[in-house]
Amino acid sequence: TAPTRTNQSSIPGPRTIKSRTVLRQLSKPAEAESTYAAAIETLRELHREVPGHPEYRQELGVALNNIGNLYAALQRYEKARPAHEEAVALFRELAADYLKVPIYRQELANSFNSLGAVRASEKDLDDAAMKAVTEAIGEFQKQYATKREATARP
Repeated sequence: TAPTRTNQSSIPGPRTIKSRTVLRQLSKPAEAESTYAAAIETLRELHREVPGHPEYRQELGVALNNIGNLYAALQRYEKARPAHEEAVALFRELAADYLKVPIYRQELANSFNSLGAVRASEKDLDDAAMKAVTEAIGEFQKQYATKREATARP
């Protein structure tokens, strides 16, 4: 089902997400933050309108991870952590719903990795931080096993 309030060409996708990453790398964090926030708002709306569309959830998770990484780079951990936690939740659902789509498991592992890094930066080296890092490692291992299994087939 197509989105109702926007057309396909205005949907933030990998290219627009990449441009925000470039802005962050060009030391324009305020501009990057506002463009990430706008993309997140649009993607949330699309996800509400078309909840069964996995690409919208994936792009939302990527945008949340990216804004979380931006906040972490700015040492705004109180904003970084919830962004990464939401990305983890989205990618956990996607990985469970689409077992044969390896990118969702890879993004889940990346989200766990980012969340663990934020918690470590917050000096939050408690069980939750260790769990995030352990889950990231587990997801990377599952991703590797899936790739190895796929290449071993004749």
